Parts: sequence; structure tokens; C-alpha cells
Amino acid sequence: MRTSLRYRVADMLIHNKDREIAGLVGANPVRWLTAPPPNYLGEIAQPRGDRITPGNWYFDVGKKELIYRVKNTKHFMARPGEQQQLRFRVAALQKRTPVGDGPPIVEGLSLILIEQYVWF
Repeated sequence: MRTSLRYRVADMLIHNKDREIAGLVGANPVRWLTAPPPNYLGEIAQPRGDRITPGNWYFDVGKKELIYRVKNTKHFMARPGEQQQLRFRVAALQKRTPVGDGPPIVEGLSLILIEQYVWF
């Protein structure tokens, strides 16, 4: 997914669409893959974690997060009170001020891990 994101940004830069890169912040990175993983449930508007089967990915539309519900939780430690899941988001890395008026221009994106965890 990170590679697909890099290709997407590079394509936009090559075609002088750098002002459109900011529109990818919070986007669903699974959309850029040739095919979604077999355990991807899709985009869910109001997910309930207790109803998502562990071992599956989904995109939380409201939070704009890609989430994996951990299946093998024996050695997985999340923060106290947090669900057994990994959460990712497409976020801006670099911004520059445009010449003249207008919002900052995003020059780079990354798929970031939202919360730290310990596995093993």
C-alpha cells in the first residue's frame, strides 16, 4: 500500500498536479491496489469493532483509517483500553507555502501507524 501511494504521488507530481496531492490525505489506500486483500471487508461507515471478525481489514470511512483486527492476540499488546487492532492513515508529510494566496501545498504523503503497539 505504501508503494502504491508513492506511485500515486509521483504520477501527480509528473503531471503537475501537485496541488491535488492534499486530496489524498485520509483516502483509502486499498483503492490504489490492483486487487484488495482477500480478508478486506471494504469501506464501513460506522464499524463496530466487536462485529468485525479478527483477521480482517476494513476502512473506517468516518475516521478515515485503515484498520486490521488482530487475529493472533496472544503476543499483541495494545494500549490499555484499546482494541486489538492496527490503525493506519494516509497523512501529509511535507507542506510548502504557495506563492500568493491559497492553502499550503502538500508535497509528500505516507501511510502512518496511528498508535504504537508491541508484538512479541
